[in-house]
Amino acid sequence: MLQGKVYEDYACNAVSGNISIFAVREIVQAVRARILELTIELEKRLPQAVEVTLQSVIEKTPESAATVTQIFNQTIHGNVTHVTATDNAHVSLAITAGDNASMVSELIKAGLSEPAAKEITEIVASEKPDNADQPLGRKALDWIKKNTPKAAGSAWKIGSAVATDLLKEAALKYYGLK
Repeated sequence: MLQGKVYEDYACNAVSGNISIFAVREIVQAVRARILELTIELEKRLPQAVEVTLQSVIEKTPESAATVTQIFNQTIHGNVTHVTATDNAHVSLAITAGDNASMVSELIKAGLSEPAAKEITEIVASEKPDNADQPLGRKALDWIKKNTPKAAGSAWKIGSAVATDLLKEAALKYYGLK
């Protein structure tokens, strides 16, 4: 794979690398922290999870399975939000708090047009949320009211029912509230 690509007309006889012991320790520490966080979050949101052992399991319901999947994805995979539409369509958002570029990029991937994604990102960046329950300010809500017909009219690649939830989740991620 490397023949002639690193140095033209030279042969590659070996490739080697080292991993420091500190890097390995950091990986172990990160895994421990995520497992602990996962366990605590499962215990908080699904109290019956405390009763799970290797010999006994708890009854699996669609709600508990969805909760466990969401907790697992947020804890293990990191700063990603999944928005689910009623027809089982999934949209994932990986937005870094305070980063306009990542928000624009993720909204475009989710189905908004580039101008719409840039416009709502600028609005969200200019407003501060009152609380985590309502992260969208007055300007953002007005923008959504004005632009949801575009979703219904297929100017965006997502439906109007999903657009509001998607933008709310994006704002939560942008503000670092989720």
